[in-house]
Amino acid sequence: MRNAEDKTIAVIDGNSLLHRAFHAVPQNMSAPDGRHTNACFGFLSMLLKLVEEFTPTGVICAFDAGVPAFRFEAIEKYKAQRPPTPTDLKEQFPIIKELLVALGIPVISAQGWEGDDILGTIATRAEAQGNIRTLLVTGDKDALQLATERTQIITTKIGMSEVVVYDPAAVVKRFGVKPALVPDYLGLMGDASDNIPGVPGVGPKKATALLQEYGTMDAVLERAGEITGKLGENLRDNREQALASRRVATIVRDVDIDLDFDSVSFPNFDTAEVRRVFGQYSLNTHLRKILKLAEEGVQAKTHATAAPEVRVQAAVPGARVQTRSTSAESAESPPMLITSIDQKLLTGKEAQTALEAYLNKDTQGSPPLVLLHFEETIAASLFEQSKRRLYIAIQNSTLCFEDDALLPALALCFKRAQVVAFSIKALLQELVPCDSSLPALLEITQVIPARLFDLSVVAYLLDSAKSYPTIKEMAAGWLCGFEIKPENEQGQKTSLQENPSQKEREPHDPGDLSVEHDSGVASLTLAHALYRLFEEKLRLDKDLASCYHTIESPLIPVLVAMERTGVTVDSEVLKGLSAQFAEKIDAQRTEAYELAGEEFNLDSPKQLGVILFEKLKLPPLKKKQTGYSTDASVLQELKTLNPLPALMLEYRELAKLKSTYLDALPALILKDKRLHTSFNQTVTATGRLSSSDPNLQNIPVRTDLGRQIRTAFIANASAFKEQKAVFLSADYSQIELRLLAHLSGDEHLINAFITGEDFHASTAARVFGVPSGEVTPKMRSRAKAVNFGIVYGQQAYGLSQSLDIPFGEAQEMIKRYFAAYPQVKVYLDETVAAAYDQGWASTLFGRKRHVPELRAGNVNQRNFGERIAMNHPMQGSA
Repeated sequence: MRNAEDKTIAVIDGNSLLHRAFHAVPQNMSAPDGRHTNACFGFLSMLLKLVEEFTPTGVICAFDAGVPAFRFEAIEKYKAQRPPTPTDLKEQFPIIKELLVALGIPVISAQGWEGDDILGTIATRAEAQGNIRTLLVTGDKDALQLATERTQIITTKIGMSEVVVYDPAAVVKRFGVKPALVPDYLGLMGDASDNIPGVPGVGPKKATALLQEYGTMDAVLERAGEITGKLGENLRDNREQALASRRVATIVRDVDIDLDFDSVSFPNFDTAEVRRVFGQYSLNTHLRKILKLAEEGVQAKTHATAAPEVRVQAAVPGARVQTRSTSAESAESPPMLITSIDQKLLTGKEAQTALEAYLNKDTQGSPPLVLLHFEETIAASLFEQSKRRLYIAIQNSTLCFEDDALLPALALCFKRAQVVAFSIKALLQELVPCDSSLPALLEITQVIPARLFDLSVVAYLLDSAKSYPTIKEMAAGWLCGFEIKPENEQGQKTSLQENPSQKEREPHDPGDLSVEHDSGVASLTLAHALYRLFEEKLRLDKDLASCYHTIESPLIPVLVAMERTGVTVDSEVLKGLSAQFAEKIDAQRTEAYELAGEEFNLDSPKQLGVILFEKLKLPPLKKKQTGYSTDASVLQELKTLNPLPALMLEYRELAKLKSTYLDALPALILKDKRLHTSFNQTVTATGRLSSSDPNLQNIPVRTDLGRQIRTAFIANASAFKEQKAVFLSADYSQIELRLLAHLSGDEHLINAFITGEDFHASTAARVFGVPSGEVTPKMRSRAKAVNFGIVYGQQAYGLSQSLDIPFGEAQEMIKRYFAAYPQVKVYLDETVAAAYDQGWASTLFGRKRHVPELRAGNVNQRNFGERIAMNHPMQGSA
């Protein structure tokens, strides 16, 4: 029993527990930025279990910071057998330390000392103080030498679900010797896990027997001459090795560390900082448990030291989100910086007056900052009207605009303020509609890109693999453990609160944010928290900041203008083509019935499979769980055996083009008689734009059918107030290969471009070892395939499939290519190695693409990740 005045401090061996957690938890957990978090997840699980089981009043975590020189001097190969720390684990050490600091847990290390020495030093100091008991949490058995009546060792077996607690009696029961003799015990038997040799032939039982008979290892060695047989010989021959082994196994207890026991307590942390840091790594499951500890235990307190990261505090009633800035950050921020989302909600004339007064204030050249949120509530019945509201957060209030006041207020913000919003393009299109028959309430040239902070675009830059359709889903991915609740029936007050009732989820699942009250103030609260977090991330990553300010932000108003311009489509041409396609499709259907010998549904893969493989007895090349595969690759292989597969390929192409374009496009033409696609800035992982509603990038250009559809698109001169207009098509010449030459610095590849020769013919000449004049069309074609295959990380198997050549021949071609362009091979290898180390690949402009596939256990996934890493610098830069 411990005395009421006693403090119990748990001291964790950080390296030991993080290694165990890494191997115990599956490696498919990751933070939004792509870094692995499985070891951190397991570590925190152990920590929470420790707190639950042993209720320490304080927690300290020690980490290795090297190895004392005396251990290497004693045993040259001390720990030399251990493999290098896996990259997936190495990247998690800074993360766990950041999490521990957020939890108010001191992280202690001393240069040149191991964690065990820190544990020994803390335990010794605690005993000297007299009123402190220590629990040393480690997986290393040499720590058992530290056991006393006031120091217990907790060793982990399977996480924290199975532990053994050692006091002196338990040590004697395990080793047969007292804790003070554990170094002697290890000196005799050695420790394979640390490469401590001990004495050959002496195992655990023999070591215990010798110490029980002679008392100490010194006595054993002194009387080794009395011990007969091989054992005595080994003891005599390995005396120095035994002494060195004991010296290495002896934990140092007087390391020079700075520690004040009075300041160590748990739980004792800033809940806002814990929310921010845990949210940054999507460790939602543990966050709820930790915040519950703060509620049930000692009241959480604010740290005395400020973390350099942005801090988001849970709001008190009124949906306030407070932030703390460093002095450097404050110096860079505009003077009219919003520091909270206030619950003071103004509407009507009050809102208009407040907005104008705020925008008219002298800000010494820096425009004031506003946070915007637009929402539209769809009417529940025909007798109600849809509600459209614009919420604007300014320095002291939240403003709400409706009806006729909404758009003028929005335009005013874009003209005179710095704007933060979830999707700025969508807001601008309220003022500059896609349908050019509607008036524009804002000249797009009045929008200054430097004043735009688009949360969705920044989130995309930070991790292009994640998609967030709404602000709430984005907050769920980047923040965690919060919900927004109304505090009265009218919903005029809201607060951002921790939600302990959420269902348990894996830490990489960003699903813990539930917004129970969909108010504009609530959404602004989330927007503000995200803004402060993202602003700090861009400040710390100059490459991504450059991408945002020089590429992405200036693109926003350009896309608005492009979408408003649109393109004229002749619907009569589409209508005529649709009728022609319908006739062809009917003819194909009839021909298919004749070839099959019966009628069947051409759009049913299952019925087609029965016809092809059961009735016509064609070889089933692929099978799925649902039956035969009849995908394009299967039909392509079968078309030489029977005319029906070839007919089905033609039928599918016609039917798809008819439904996707000929029938769908006329319905998408707006009142200005033009088609307005959406150019998506945050969809592709590489950074390029995509097109949707409709997707104009997918209209075939190399087929006759595709070219027929393209004849319906008209260069409308009237849209540009000109007498004549034409379509201009422009493309870079072999841009990705030129980038490969630039990035790799390969002199032969660079020279192939500089000379102005046929690039693929030049490659063929080098690869096949023939003069340029003797390069055949077949050689050039294969060289071209290799050129572009290399850019896309294609391996021998992929090349053999694309060229329909044997695997060995493809392998030899790639080998010859790298012999011809040796620096390309060096560059690609270095790029992949860097991606393994960093977790991402980067373009010429610093745009990062996270590659979590490189951390996969499946070799095929890792190979795919390597191809992504090779290709991204070229494709992303292009």
